Amino acid sequence: MKIAPKELIWKDFRKMQKNEELLTDPAVEDLLFMQTIEGHSHNGDGAFNGQKFVDTTINDIVEVLGRDTFIVRSKRQMLIDEIYEFAERVIDGENLNHVVNRNGEPLMRCSIFFDWEVDGKDILRGLYLGGRMD
Repeated sequence: MKIAPKELIWKDFRKMQKNEELLTDPAVEDLLFMQTIEGHSHNGDGAFNGQKFVDTTINDIVEVLGRDTFIVRSKRQMLIDEIYEFAERVIDGENLNHVVNRNGEPLMRCSIFFDWEVDGKDILRGLYLGGRMD
């Protein structure tokens, strides 16, 4: 099995922490970086510099970074569930003009979602089109 070496996982993680600033809170940024490392390891991007480790899983990355896999999985699922719930609310006819969860928190904890007024149906359309790209 081709699983990424710990050193490269850490190198990619530190490189993103140094060079990337996502418009979200640090906890979500961390989760997104872990997901990105998985893609980098599969495709040979970032610190992997052309080397491909196609068997690397998100759990491998979480463990190398010293995180609890259950907690990380739960936090990731919570973010996914919020997006799913937002889509369901739009489908059910709720007129949503901000990309927030039921508690008024912006999805993915992206603070600019407070400021942008949107048509929920347009967001739903974007989710659909984005899903079709994978």
